[in-house]
Amino acid sequence: MYAGYSEPERASAASGADEMDPVVSRRWRLPRILVIEDDAEVRDYLVSVLSRAGHEVFSASDGSHGVAVFRENRVELVITDIIMPTKDGIETILDLRRDNPSLKVIAISGGGRLAPDDYLNSAKLLGADLAIKKPFSNEDMLSAVNQLLGGAVL
Repeated sequence: MYAGYSEPERASAASGADEMDPVVSRRWRLPRILVIEDDAEVRDYLVSVLSRAGHEVFSASDGSHGVAVFRENRVELVITDIIMPTKDGIETILDLRRDNPSLKVIAISGGGRLAPDDYLNSAKLLGADLAIKKPFSNEDMLSAVNQLLGGAVL
């Protein structure tokens, strides 16, 4: 996680010793992630997995709330479901891309009226960087997150 840094630097970052120094603490902060998912169990699962990996994680239960949370918080990555009430994931991705074209986005779906691959292919065409079919493993999700964020701390 702290590749390229010396053992004392890694130990200092892991201990939180530099938390009081905003310049140093920002350097060691893992990227912040927003999870947008209407299924509470899946949302809580993702928040737990990503938090245990050291990320600061925000969450929302639908696309409308997710866009509002995104606009209030600086995040580097959004993980969004595709099939949701109020505002679906495709509309959400389009709104997020308008606000921040360089934002990293992972789309997730278990399907609906169509096969999951159909929804996920549409999501990729409309702005998702990666698309993952539900169910997925912890390793699959963390690998996707690391792939998009470069596996490095800020």
